[in-house]
Amino acid sequence: MKQTNAKIRLNVVRAAAALIMCSGLFSRCAHTSTPLGGPKDSLPPVITSMLPLQGQTNFKEKKIFIEFDEYVQIKDVGTEFFVSPAMTKKPTLTIRGRGVQVSITDDSLKENQTYALNFGSSVRDNNEGNILYGLRYVFSTGESIDSMIMSGYVADGKSGDSASKALLFFYDALCDTIPEYDSILLKNQPDAIARAENNGIFVAQNLKPIPYKVYAVQDKNKNGTYEPGVDKVGFLDEYVNPKDLPGFA
Repeated sequence: MKQTNAKIRLNVVRAAAALIMCSGLFSRCAHTSTPLGGPKDSLPPVITSMLPLQGQTNFKEKKIFIEFDEYVQIKDVGTEFFVSPAMTKKPTLTIRGRGVQVSITDDSLKENQTYALNFGSSVRDNNEGNILYGLRYVFSTGESIDSMIMSGYVADGKSGDSASKALLFFYDALCDTIPEYDSILLKNQPDAIARAENNGIFVAQNLKPIPYKVYAVQDKNKNGTYEPGVDKVGFLDEYVNPKDLPGFA
């Protein structure tokens, strides 16, 4: 596809990469009643147990159960919950007692792969709706957990404003072999996914110590994929390897 003018800046400070996105670059509850009365609850739910345990290796389970100290609800799963990397079929979330059950379909997992379930702001307490931010569940189908981190900032290339909730797609540099610069986004699933906060800052976790091609996509339709002509997108001109970047100060 024809490439339009774009300005891409890279600013590395410990696995920190700043991406500026430009439009046209490549022309998605259950409730349990509780008694009323007493002081208003202002605290989010607290995790009391995870089965299997967080950080499980050689993972072969089909269900994950996360229990809390109070009844919870799940909202906005289609837009808040995502898996890195994406599975063949997205897991389903259901309420079971005081917990959330994650169901994984058969043949959705790859071998020797670290997976991170990112709940965003989808889990909140049942009574007051206090949100548990940043809940993640990580496991590996192999012998170890990938542990590299990359952080950075995403901004709109035209306005300079923060690119709220932009998705970060990380592709193994070995996949970036097709001359057309946009082909990897259209033809390949990312090897890891992160999402920027409302202020444009992102922290990508559980990466491998390998060179990545990094893209940022403002997912307007909230479907987790890049749509040419609809989504704004930006990319880093060079590969970035988390292990080669300086540590946090």
